[in-house]
Amino acid sequence: MDITYSSSFIQEPGQLIPEVDSYLKIDTDEKGTCRREQDGRCLESDDVFSLSEQRNKAVETDAREHGVEVHAGHVEIVGDKRVAPLKLIAILQQQGILRPTAPDRRSAFNRMLSRVYQDETLLHHADK
Repeated sequence: MDITYSSSFIQEPGQLIPEVDSYLKIDTDEKGTCRREQDGRCLESDDVFSLSEQRNKAVETDAREHGVEVHAGHVEIVGDKRVAPLKLIAILQQQGILRPTAPDRRSAFNRMLSRVYQDETLLHHADK
């Protein structure tokens, strides 16, 4: 089952319980992004959802909402079997939801991500 902009929980998000103090909504401007490249040429677009498909007045007018808009392709945020969601991790760290990775743990963290996501580009950064 695919999650689309017309999925019921997207269109009709329901009510959050009162104990929720705040939440982060990340919108992705996916225009012009590329999922796979070869020789500088885009082989597969990473433009899945438009900004308008990500908008929902009921969600965005809630006083507890904190929104962030980032220029990123869909897989850059959600990840897939080949690409770790590094932009999402960075956003969550910047927003204080995840702790920043300590410098002495970055190499191990990158190795773990490269194993989980089979992302070979991370192996080149593991020792930096």
